[in-house]
Amino acid sequence: MTFQRARSAEQREERRRTILDTALKMLLSGEYARPVEVARFLREAQAVAALKHPNIVQIYDVGEVEGRPYFTMELVEGPSLTEQVAGTPQNANRAAQLTATLARAVHVAHQAGIIHRDLKPGNVLLTDDGTPKITDFGLARHFDGDGGLTLDGVRVGTPSYMSPEQISGTSGALGPAADIYALGAILYEMLTGRPPFRAATATETQRQAIEEEPAAPSRLNAKVPRDLETICLKCLHKDPARRYASAAALADDLERYLKGEPIIARPAGSVERLVKWARRHPSSAAMILGGAAIMLLELTSGLSCWSCGYCSSSCCTLASAPQRTYPDRACRRYASAILSKPCAA
Repeated sequence: MTFQRARSAEQREERRRTILDTALKMLLSGEYARPVEVARFLREAQAVAALKHPNIVQIYDVGEVEGRPYFTMELVEGPSLTEQVAGTPQNANRAAQLTATLARAVHVAHQAGIIHRDLKPGNVLLTDDGTPKITDFGLARHFDGDGGLTLDGVRVGTPSYMSPEQISGTSGALGPAADIYALGAILYEMLTGRPPFRAATATETQRQAIEEEPAAPSRLNAKVPRDLETICLKCLHKDPARRYASAAALADDLERYLKGEPIIARPAGSVERLVKWARRHPSSAAMILGGAAIMLLELTSGLSCWSCGYCSSSCCTLASAPQRTYPDRACRRYASAILSKPCAA
């Protein structure tokens, strides 16, 4: 009897600790909730319940009380990553390690066919020992559909961490690459203290994300290592196909950086940098291109103003014709002389 009472006491204490370590999430609008709100709420519960990973907040139970759907989940009492960063650049290696950890967790979700669509520092909670845990899968969806809960063309997410294709709202364009972009934006903020794009309005922030290139992290924080900057900017590439092929590939490259090994990502080449510069400075690029076109036009039109004093052929004709077609040796000497001088028409 003594043993049974002791065992019962242990079980009660275990249940008490479990209850204390559990968070409850409910729809406050209850019976007045719109169908789309209920669908989103249940989608989050179903998405997370299917994912078992130490860096994803776990779902314990899903139910309904008096018309109000709810679910219980793992309680994380630490701050969010937003609160930890608070506008201050973090240690580069710590930022790389934390992002690699998040990328591994995101890869598990992707393997289950789920994209988060709202990865941001505010949705990363930190335990007492600093372990990051991804939460709030309310905007999560499967790759192959579930679009009935989100109308085509509707932009969902947080502008500073949304990929260009997510902002455009193009049906069928959204995939795991959007989460990889968001991971790059999180890494960017940890390295610089601010997201890659942030404006006074959500609309302007979205425009920047689509049309402009992010400033290199090292311009905002000179302590950012070159390799880590290269990894970060690869994640933020406008073209989804130019980002990492998977979240696992991103984690692998971050771990190479942490080990001091060569990374897979490469800095943008000269042509790509020129294109990016032109995208950032369209007016200047247009002026330079226009000036070059005018110079080329003047050069080609200037050549045609000369004519041979011996046979009246234009210098362009003389220059392009094989020597054997020149009327005589004098034409060749004349063409050679005038083509070495500027046009004086």
